[in-house]
Amino acid sequence: MKFQAIFNGTVQFIGAIAVDGSLLEANRAALQFIGAKESDVVGKLFWETPWWTHSAELQEKVRKAVEKASEGELVRFEATHPSVDGNLHYMDFSLIPLLEEGGRVAFLIAEALDISERKRTEEALLKANRVINALRECNNALIHAKDESQLLRDICRVIVEAGGYRMAWVGYAGHGPDRIVAPVARWGYEDGYLDDIKVTWKDSERGRGPVGASIRTGAVSVVRHIEQAEFSPWREEAVRRGYASVIGLPLHVEGSVLGSLGIYAAEPDAFDAGEVHLLSGLAANLSFGIETLRTSSARRQAELELQRAHDELELRVRERTAELERANRELRQIPSKLISVQEEERKRLAFELHDSTGQTLAAVKFWVEMALKIRDEGADNAVWKQLEQFVPILQRSIEETRNIYMGLRPLMLDNMGLSVALEWLRTECIKFYPERHIELDTGIAEKEIPESLKISVFRIAQEALNNILKHSNAGHVDISLSKRGDLIELVVSDDGVGMDLDLVLQTCNTKSLGLCSMRERAELTGGSFSIESNPGNGTTVRASWPLDAEILRVGCLSKPGT
Repeated sequence: MKFQAIFNGTVQFIGAIAVDGSLLEANRAALQFIGAKESDVVGKLFWETPWWTHSAELQEKVRKAVEKASEGELVRFEATHPSVDGNLHYMDFSLIPLLEEGGRVAFLIAEALDISERKRTEEALLKANRVINALRECNNALIHAKDESQLLRDICRVIVEAGGYRMAWVGYAGHGPDRIVAPVARWGYEDGYLDDIKVTWKDSERGRGPVGASIRTGAVSVVRHIEQAEFSPWREEAVRRGYASVIGLPLHVEGSVLGSLGIYAAEPDAFDAGEVHLLSGLAANLSFGIETLRTSSARRQAELELQRAHDELELRVRERTAELERANRELRQIPSKLISVQEEERKRLAFELHDSTGQTLAAVKFWVEMALKIRDEGADNAVWKQLEQFVPILQRSIEETRNIYMGLRPLMLDNMGLSVALEWLRTECIKFYPERHIELDTGIAEKEIPESLKISVFRIAQEALNNILKHSNAGHVDISLSKRGDLIELVVSDDGVGMDLDLVLQTCNTKSLGLCSMRERAELTGGSFSIESNPGNGTTVRASWPLDAEILRVGCLSKPGT
């Protein structure tokens, strides 16, 4: 009776087992735990009783343990038993062989002590230690962080490796119409999960998960088990990757929620109150680190921008100073240039008047004197014949005079337009240089060309042709006046000998004065001017004016005679 009182009164599970493994007896605590009667288990092989049938692996382990104990060896290990309510309890299990006087094993005593509470305490302590270690390593990462992206990756890595979680990621809140949460860092067993889940922080089906909810509300959101309804959009993919519970921790930066830190655990209900408190502290530290890095980055950027602005200002001052010095040199050269241009023009007019009009007038004087002499001699018929020979000379004089004033300013430019004037210029050049092939292409309507611009276009074309015909030895010349987008463009190109622009512009000669006058005409009328030339590769003169520019900035340029 004493033995039975002790046997059935203890809270430990106790049983007697024959050396062949069959159960001889079990105490009340062991039977009540599985909701069985003694008749349900006595006589069965011990490893086939309900204490072990939940695990084939444990059954095999117990069978081998019985063999060892039957040979006189004490066996002890931790195991699990399913209780009558279906929960697994952790047990400290042992098999003790009882020997007879001869040393033979008479039977075995099986003992099991429920250590579930102790195991839970140990696991909780281990988990707390892992979280604390993760916090310590995260703080270390925060201290040494130099880059926001690297900090986020380091935090996720530490959470997984030191914290023992399955996966961690950081998502930033998008502010478009869909309010998508964009992953910016991840670590752990993810296997493309974040590329497919499409998390939002809208109050919608895909915005009620822990990450979206934590951004929307600014508070911690926990899914204790992925079977919860709010996790249904992602449940299938989460199960495939071994996720069982999730926590979303908001990241508060500069007074608003920047995003969320999502942590995934392999076991359900992994985030108790203590763990939530510790992880919330980690998220707060991460938020502070992000804000600090951004402030430092903004300060460094501001310093760089300030230095860049200072350097640009210094450069502009130097450039402007150089421009002013160049302008001053050019201004000092203008009087001499003007004098040179005037003298060149006077020389040209003097040669033309001497070679054409002067000689014609001398011839006229000679023929008139001859006619008068013949008349005095009384030969009237000879006078009229003399005067008839005089008419072609007068006609040639008229044409030469016309060419001179047309060169100064062609009247057809005012009466018939720029296109006609350019065609006249082309024709006149061919008369004097018949061996040159000159093409004119006008691709713009006359009405699209501002009146104030026509004389400048004509003069630049005239000067360019004059330079080409006199200096280039070109066989083919192209003149193009066209509309290109919002620009009027004049292009005069040839296949002549070309020139060394630097050398020409450095020397003060007729050619360089012509180039300078073309540039000044273009720029003074709001346009731009360029010359492309290399020795042996021809020359291209290009001038363009924006159609919406204030063309008439120097009024005298549109007046006849300039």
